[in-house]
Amino acid sequence: MVEKTVHTIARWLNWLADSAIVAIMVIVCLNVLGRDLFGVPLDGTVDMVSLLGAFVIAGAIAHTQVLKGHIRITLFIELLPRPIRTILACLIDFVGMVLFGIISWQTILFAIGTHEIGELSEVLKIPITPFAVMVSVGCMALTLVLLTDLISLFSKGVEK
Repeated sequence: MVEKTVHTIARWLNWLADSAIVAIMVIVCLNVLGRDLFGVPLDGTVDMVSLLGAFVIAGAIAHTQVLKGHIRITLFIELLPRPIRTILACLIDFVGMVLFGIISWQTILFAIGTHEIGELSEVLKIPITPFAVMVSVGCMALTLVLLTDLISLFSKGVEK
């Protein structure tokens, strides 16, 4: 039940990432067309693409873990016995969970700071806070996915 909920959250965040990719493509195309056809580039293109890039990365990271799409180096690990591989997988998931939990926590503190000082993007003066919150949410979602992966690995190990 918890795993299904976490995976649903990851899927929704991935949908936001997909939407941000489409928005980036539209913005870049409008900028290129405006500059080349009319001599008027779209103001704030770098701001918009940079901020939306945060949505892309933060939104996709948890769902990529659900799909096991992150790069894994298996050259030597595949040669190890199954119990050792399971222990290593647990250790890697645990370290990742702690790391992204800390990143999420620190990003929330950063978002609070940007909100308190009213930090804005360079050209368009868009508040930075929502984008920092999105990065924190994406990292927390990855932390939860890694936690469910760790629980799954433990339960498989106990069953045997």
